[in-house]
Amino acid sequence: PNAGVTITEGPSRPPRATTNAQGRVAFDAILPGTYAVEVVANGYQNGRRGDILLSSGRTQEVLVQLLR
Repeated sequence: PNAGVTITEGPSRPPRATTNAQGRVAFDAILPGTYAVEVVANGYQNGRRGDILLSSGRTQEVLVQLLR
């Protein structure tokens, strides 16, 4: 909960959001492409997943594990 989440595709300005109480976040209007997701939370090591292919009109779940 309350982790900061950033998604990036190349050199573009990354959208940022904060997770809800269940640890979920949603980004709307993301263009199709290959992205990386970075998650940051106090008391945990940063988590990162790369090479995530996003398509138009789909909801995609990406799991990122944070370690203490």
